[in-house]
Amino acid sequence: MTTHDAGRQEQLLRELNYYRRECNDLGARLLRLQEEQSQAFREARRSRTTARLVREAYRLADGATSLDAVGGAMLDVIVDNAMCDRAAFLAEMQPGSGLFAVTHVLGQPGEPRPAAVRIANCPGFFFTTAQTRIEPPAYELTGILNLPYILWAYDRASGNALILGNRSESNVSRPFEAGDQELIEGALSVYLDVLTRKQAELRLRRAKQIAEESVAATAQFLADASGALRPPLNSIIGCSEKMASGSRYPLTIEGCAEFADRIHESGNQVLALISGILRYCSFAEGTLSFAPDWRPLRDVLGGALRDGASLGRPRGVRVDGDLAEAEVELLVDADCFGEALSAVVGNAVRASPSAGRVRVAASLRQDGTMEIGVHGSADGSDPPPDPAAEDVAQISLPILRAVVEAHDGQITLHDAPAAPCAIIALPAHRVRTSAHAADDPL
Repeated sequence: MTTHDAGRQEQLLRELNYYRRECNDLGARLLRLQEEQSQAFREARRSRTTARLVREAYRLADGATSLDAVGGAMLDVIVDNAMCDRAAFLAEMQPGSGLFAVTHVLGQPGEPRPAAVRIANCPGFFFTTAQTRIEPPAYELTGILNLPYILWAYDRASGNALILGNRSESNVSRPFEAGDQELIEGALSVYLDVLTRKQAELRLRRAKQIAEESVAATAQFLADASGALRPPLNSIIGCSEKMASGSRYPLTIEGCAEFADRIHESGNQVLALISGILRYCSFAEGTLSFAPDWRPLRDVLGGALRDGASLGRPRGVRVDGDLAEAEVELLVDADCFGEALSAVVGNAVRASPSAGRVRVAASLRQDGTMEIGVHGSADGSDPPPDPAAEDVAQISLPILRAVVEAHDGQITLHDAPAAPCAIIALPAHRVRTSAHAADDPL
């Protein structure tokens, strides 16, 4: 080979190396451009997905009828727009416990939903790829959806979490990377916003319903009160007119005594009704003075027995007390609870026929609760009960229930003919034996 040929070959090699470097640089720039385009596409897709989630989620919130429906519909939107195979919402059972319940799951047909999932050191954001080491929290989170590739976001303030899962990772679907944090946290944030909005909406609906029921109940109560006041007032007016000077009604000493008894009984009935109305208004306005104290059972029931006996005496209705647990004490407001008991006994007396019997029985249950029963029965007498008894019982019922519930108790009424019955149950924390009174101060 001549010197000229050798020089020519060396020049060709230099040119070949130059074009090889240029080609490599061009390939590298092309790869970088493809990666940038791919990244731009993924970011644009994430932005579009977030926008769709916001738009469709709030549309779903307007149509959802319950909180549970919000979660299921929201997962449909997420899976459809985020191009994932499975998704789930989770809620922490107790703040900071790391124990989660799966509230909604989508894309997991035929597989049982885990009752609870424990995640130690729960991350706020996490995702897995083919290079992720299988260690906590990776295996804990991938086990939720039983998929190897997951995207996780957790809102510590609310205790809610969202997880997305894929079966495979490819250049096309490759959704899970650090840049997806905005996507999944945005989806979780939208879900929480919609959930909060729906909760507020349901609370407003419930408050409106309660307000409407309260207005209706108040109107009914006032109507019942008006009806219940008329009979005793008519009795008072009628008797007083017959006893007034200038009356043409022939009066005798026995007649005056009878009219006086009717006026006295009707006056007490009106007074009891007015006291009940005032107490009902106090309950409705939340202004009732309530001061519970430990009182002997015998003292609590004594006033009701005396009032009932006095009310039943003109018609021959007997009122007895069976205090099998006389050594028991009750944590009650003596005035408030005593008036309620007197009203229960009074209703039973009024609803009982002449010569009937009303029995007040108190018993201590095995679980420590107290049961006070007021039972009416007839002794074979035919005369009907007081005609105003039904109106009085109707106006008394909401008052009695409010008083008993204020003492954490329950009242059950049975309106059997000629045998009215009411049972008041008080919880164990309002009952104690007198022997333990010194060891159990208020």
